[in-house]
Amino acid sequence: MKGIKLIFLMITGFHALSQDIDQLIPVDPETDKIKFQVVVDESGSKSDLFKKCVYWLNGFYKDPSRITTIRDEPSGKIAGRHQFRIYYQD
Repeated sequence: MKGIKLIFLMITGFHALSQDIDQLIPVDPETDKIKFQVVVDESGSKSDLFKKCVYWLNGFYKDPSRITTIRDEPSGKIAGRHQFRIYYQD
């Protein structure tokens, strides 16, 4: 009888600890890839923000020209694509 109770508690415990993965990881429905994106309002002129962004990119990445796909100073647009590994630990 104790074994049945133990098995029942283990099954209900695992079910209670399960999480819905869709709520934790934002997946883009078009590409089925994980996508994190945020738009932040920042004070300053377009050219100053562009220069600060390029300065940060050059300091953070070893080869920033491979990371950025668009660097258009007149429009102030910088687009990039970067990949990194996600490690799962139990």
